[in-house]
Amino acid sequence: IAEKYQIVLPRNQYLLDRIRNPFYLNEYLSQLKDNIDATISMFNQNVWNGRICQYHKSAKGKKRENCMMSLAKTRATTQSFYIDYESDEIIESLVEDEIIGYDSQRAQYFISHDIFEELSLRRWIDIVFNRTKEDFEASRFFSTIGDALALRRAFRLWLSDKLIADDSEVRLIISCVHNANLSVPPFWVDEIITAIILSPYVSSFFENNEEYLIKNGFELFQQLLFFLNISGVDYKPVSHKAAESAPVMIPVGDGWRCAVNFIGDHKEILQLNPDLCLDTLNKWT
Repeated sequence: IAEKYQIVLPRNQYLLDRIRNPFYLNEYLSQLKDNIDATISMFNQNVWNGRICQYHKSAKGKKRENCMMSLAKTRATTQSFYIDYESDEIIESLVEDEIIGYDSQRAQYFISHDIFEELSLRRWIDIVFNRTKEDFEASRFFSTIGDALALRRAFRLWLSDKLIADDSEVRLIISCVHNANLSVPPFWVDEIITAIILSPYVSSFFENNEEYLIKNGFELFQQLLFFLNISGVDYKPVSHKAAESAPVMIPVGDGWRCAVNFIGDHKEILQLNPDLCLDTLNKWT
């Protein structure tokens, strides 16, 4: 497509992967000049400013932002497609821009695209983090953002982008993985681990946390392997001689190389959990 229509592609590989989604491709092209050299974080901000805020330097832009975050949080916590919201100038401007829809028969609003909901939740999480990072308390941070499934997914995506951008501030959150004294619910640790193994930060994590990975009979490493085998794979068709295509799981990301090297350096883990380790090695080879 890029060659056919002479589209200048982004220089950032992670952004290039993101615009494979038609929605993001359209957003990339709509602000091409600002996006060619953009990072993932910059691109997300451009999309948010361009589609949600529009008037991001004005009071109206701030109100549109707050309205979207409120709607997305309500949608996430109630798990209801339709949302009750009192009509005003701000939400009607979002309806006019087709970011929010309105069902006249139900007299309720709805978010027109799941990406708008995702962006709104990620923006909310970013705001909460920026407000709490100076005196960071993990339990307070997670309690504030909420634990609905949509919020957990948004958090994982938000953290992944932060790790891709090599944002050192989120190391405050990474420490939750090996600090048992933080009283963080286990599902948040699972989300953090998943974000780590799918990010370029995974190599640094292995290098800097070896003592925690081997602690308590390799408990943390085995947890990491479990999520690597679930989340660190992609389905791709493989052509057989019979000219049929069968989907197979392909390992993706640098987490596999790090995990395999770690097993090689600590072969005693093969005795503790041979099935999980051998499954990992088989997928890798």
